Amino acid sequence: PRDLGEAATVDGATAWQRLWRVTIPNMKAAIMVAVLFRTLDAWRIFDNVFIMTRGQNETEVLSFLTYRQTIERTAIGLGNAVGVLLFLSVLLIAAAFIRGFRVDLSQVRGDR
Repeated sequence: PRDLGEAATVDGATAWQRLWRVTIPNMKAAIMVAVLFRTLDAWRIFDNVFIMTRGQNETEVLSFLTYRQTIERTAIGLGNAVGVLLFLSVLLIAAAFIRGFRVDLSQVRGDR
């Protein structure tokens, strides 16, 4: 909100102080969500590896391993186990981000 920036200006805060002590803390939840989504997209990458190499040259990521075990080798049990491990790793990464950014998502307002 502009009120917080104006209040900081009245209190004598410089532009850098307003940025680091008012603007960024108010954007902390949005920054955390954006960085979390980009990290999870990078972790679960499948399409680039599949289209560009199809696993040649020993290219292997967790999502591609799941595909290879389930579809190509028809080892459905092993593929599902790797998929569950991928899901659990995504949960752990998300929990680490939420804890690391110290954001209480229940207190975040959606005001415009």
